[in-house]
Amino acid sequence: MSEQTNYTELNQRIKDLAARIKVPATKTAGQVWFEVSSQLTTETKVSQFSSWLKVAASVVLVASSSYLFYKGQDVKVVTARAQQLEVTLPDNSKVLLNAESTLAYNKLSWRASRSLQFEGEGFFQIQKGSAFAVHSTQGATRVLGTSFNIYARKNDYQVSCSSGRVRVEYADHRDTKILTAGLETSNINGNLHVRSFEQAKTLGWQKGEFYFEAEPLHKVFATIERQYNVRLSFQQIDVSRRYTGFFTNQDIDETMKIVCLPMGLNYQIVNAHQIKIYKEQNV
Repeated sequence: MSEQTNYTELNQRIKDLAARIKVPATKTAGQVWFEVSSQLTTETKVSQFSSWLKVAASVVLVASSSYLFYKGQDVKVVTARAQQLEVTLPDNSKVLLNAESTLAYNKLSWRASRSLQFEGEGFFQIQKGSAFAVHSTQGATRVLGTSFNIYARKNDYQVSCSSGRVRVEYADHRDTKILTAGLETSNINGNLHVRSFEQAKTLGWQKGEFYFEAEPLHKVFATIERQYNVRLSFQQIDVSRRYTGFFTNQDIDETMKIVCLPMGLNYQIVNAHQIKIYKEQNV
């Protein structure tokens, strides 16, 4: 058998071995390595090929164990509908998550770089220190020590600075905006804006208050679904129409009246998790 054939076979066996490695979730990488290495016996007469295979298998196992150890440091927090949750990060920075939001980071890499992935809506209070980055699908927000609100859902990306300074980098526009306290920037369906904002309205969600100014109905309906954990069903309704108003997450019947009546709509609460919306003339 030629040296090249040996190498090719060895390479394939290593791949096959790596593909079969399965580590129980109940054990650490160190425990797995100890159990496997304790079963490796030394033979006085082995071929050079077998020796290299054992070395290669050990390398694969160590690499796999290292990867599993790294992945074992992953932290992911997901809020359900009608839920708010405060998360404390490794540096004691805090994030208040709104309903249906996701935050993820790795505890091991955090020591080298304060960075996390985020989708949904959340209010960030960042401790001073090294650069802090929040990555979302549509862009990234970078700060040193400040407080700000991020709304990152589907085609909407909005960052509102409450204190300090933040830098917002838009992924699809290759554009950067610098915000100071009282300013916000948004990318709504591809349109970039920078403007001042009212903190009481933008941050009202923390108290269960939701303000809309000329927002499309589909966005308003989506907020109702998240905050009340309900499903809204509707047909032949133009959900691109704009709504201006305010409601809380305390009373679903009151909320539906506040939203539907000015828009010439009616509704039927079918059960605790389903509401039908229709035009008034169809009642």
